[in-house]
Amino acid sequence: MKAVSILALLVVMVCICITDSKDIWKPPPETTTEPPVTQHQRSDERKTRTAAIGHGDPHMMTFDAQEYDFEGYCSYVLVKDCLKKSFKIIADFRGQYAPNKPPTRMVAITITGEGIPEIRLLEDNTYSIGGQLHNNTRETVNIHRDWGFITVRGSRPTVNLTGLKLIVIWNGGTHRVRINLDNTDMHGHVCGLMGNADGNPDNDYIKPDGSIVYDVNEFGNSWAVPGSCP
Repeated sequence: MKAVSILALLVVMVCICITDSKDIWKPPPETTTEPPVTQHQRSDERKTRTAAIGHGDPHMMTFDAQEYDFEGYCSYVLVKDCLKKSFKIIADFRGQYAPNKPPTRMVAITITGEGIPEIRLLEDNTYSIGGQLHNNTRETVNIHRDWGFITVRGSRPTVNLTGLKLIVIWNGGTHRVRINLDNTDMHGHVCGLMGNADGNPDNDYIKPDGSIVYDVNEFGNSWAVPGSCP
């Protein structure tokens, strides 16, 4: 009889242990799921873009990939350093059949800056440095005081301002300019027709006075160089 009682007691204790084991905490299984991409991360990723393009009659794409058309016929600031004033790039817009009538296109690019001699990229793909004309030379030409150099590839002059991490590629035949702004310290501190390179295309239409507009013509005309209209 005692043996039966002891056996019954052992059965009850085993059942209690099994029941209690269900409540024991166990670590969650490991997961390899990546955290969701936040809006801030997306903004940072968009900042990796460094190129702005203008071509044709003219079609523009800012550093932040905002696209628009602007039929101007003056000279306009494409991009400049709005913080330290270290450089400025201007494009001459002219009409294809008459100087001040559409369709228009870019016919020349001017690059200026502190300590940089004026560089002009012309419609026939020749260029000048400080007023000295270079007739489509295939040789690499250094810019004054090691500011950079100019090369010609397939008749297209490329200006490489190494100190500023700025590259300008010009093709006068197709009226196309590409500007690479690889200096991340300047992102968000440039202005002009190519926007501010801050990663946000929604605020690219900024006038020289700092106000944001939503009309392309108002935005474009605000960057006209005084006295440049024919």
